[in-house]
Amino acid sequence: MDIELRKRKEIKQETIESSWECDQCGKSTFSTDYDYLVHPRLHLGCALEAENQGHSIKDQYLEACEDIPDKNGTVTWQFNQEDVEG
Repeated sequence: MDIELRKRKEIKQETIESSWECDQCGKSTFSTDYDYLVHPRLHLGCALEAENQGHSIKDQYLEACEDIPDKNGTVTWQFNQEDVEG
């Protein structure tokens, strides 16, 4: 494999992994099983701790879904209100 291509793939992987960071604790969620995530940017454990302090999990989910651009100005997560209404 071409060295240039390999470097580009590594940089892309690092960029993807860096966007998977818990909004509450700041730790990576990239390798966390989906069963332990409320959202790719929110660990279940962190959400449960916040819920004990009066912050509903639904509200935390909605906050995590907000269109917040990353360091490069790219919006990583898109939120659609229809997805959570009901």
